[in-house]
Amino acid sequence: MSTNCVLLTGGIGSGKSTLSAYFLDKYNIETIDTDAIAKILTRPDQALGLNTLRILKDYFPDLIDDELILNRAGLRQRIFRDMAAKSYLESVLHPLIYQESLKLVHASPSIYCVLAIPLLYPDSKYLKFDFMQAYPIVINVEALYNDQIERVAKRDNISHELAQKIIDAQPTAEIRSSIATYSIRAHADIASLHKQADEIHALILGKLKNKSTSIN
Repeated sequence: MSTNCVLLTGGIGSGKSTLSAYFLDKYNIETIDTDAIAKILTRPDQALGLNTLRILKDYFPDLIDDELILNRAGLRQRIFRDMAAKSYLESVLHPLIYQESLKLVHASPSIYCVLAIPLLYPDSKYLKFDFMQAYPIVINVEALYNDQIERVAKRDNISHELAQKIIDAQPTAEIRSSIATYSIRAHADIASLHKQADEIHALILGKLKNKSTSIN
């Protein structure tokens, strides 16, 4: 069991998943993805998902059918034009994501694990918990803006306009850089990304050896 944890942030479509896959394949470093947890929490084939969807259906009856199937595309568009809906969704999901994240961090077999939190701000608590105080090592992944738009539009099968709105609603590159211990430029070739990852992994091991980064 390990409670050593490093935070991973970066805009949508920046290359966080590529970095996480490399850490796992080469170093057996596990990534706990808060976005993936959120999806599990809204799947009807998961016990936690059933409970969550029943709660959300009262607020979003037009987006969750009688079989508790969520219209994810519709929900994405709703929360970008309706801040009250966004706030309600977060009030339901964030405490659950927080609980599941901590369970997975404590259960991780890695020498350290990576906790991916795309929406990480320097002056606010995320999921009602100050992750940056508990885990002060932050990796930030950056990609070219136009590349992000293309990746997100293709991956999620959405318009370039909606992809741009999603990206623009997230913390800016400047904000992410201001909280980063290490930044990775993901707009170069894959070999460059791997080289940067190798260097950062070695630095993290050095920091953890000198001073354990853990949560009580």
